[in-house]
Amino acid sequence: MKKIVISIAVVVAVILIIGFVPLMDVPYQDTETYMESVPLSYEATSYVVDDTVQPSPPTEWERPWYWTIPGAIQGYTTSGGVGGDDPNIPSVPSTPGVKEIPIKVAVVDVKNTDDIVGSFTVFFSGFSPMFGSDSLTVKLDLSPGEEKTAACAADTDDIGDWSYRVSPSTKRVEKERTVTHYKKGSIFEYLLFRF
Repeated sequence: MKKIVISIAVVVAVILIIGFVPLMDVPYQDTETYMESVPLSYEATSYVVDDTVQPSPPTEWERPWYWTIPGAIQGYTTSGGVGGDDPNIPSVPSTPGVKEIPIKVAVVDVKNTDDIVGSFTVFFSGFSPMFGSDSLTVKLDLSPGEEKTAACAADTDDIGDWSYRVSPSTKRVEKERTVTHYKKGSIFEYLLFRF
């Protein structure tokens, strides 16, 4: 009987030693704080407006001047009584011929709905900009709650299907997440975490 008690005590002691000795990786969860870049929040509305432009003549000489939108002469003027022997300066009476030219303008109103100052870049697409410019991008610097308009005139009177994309600047915000780490632990700790 004594041998049985000693055997049971030895087995219990071995189980307790093995059970509490850190032999394996035991998972545990912890909350971690980190910084993340997030885009500023904004509201945007888009529409097309009809507008007109009136070109200004050049100031050098009073030569005929021309202002075109893809191939069509839209305005002209000549000066009267000058020219003489110079074939480049016509000698005709002054005849105004300037007119306003109808254009279509793509417009995007952007409002900064965030709590910090930021830049919002509007990218237009689906049409060519007026005057052969290759700029379809407008950058707006906005304070919180401020609204501004980005506009791009089209090179045609039919703007068709156009689109835009707003790219806001970013801000760094602090966030939290739960992560699982591992530590050396006993079998009892491992079983306790699992159940």
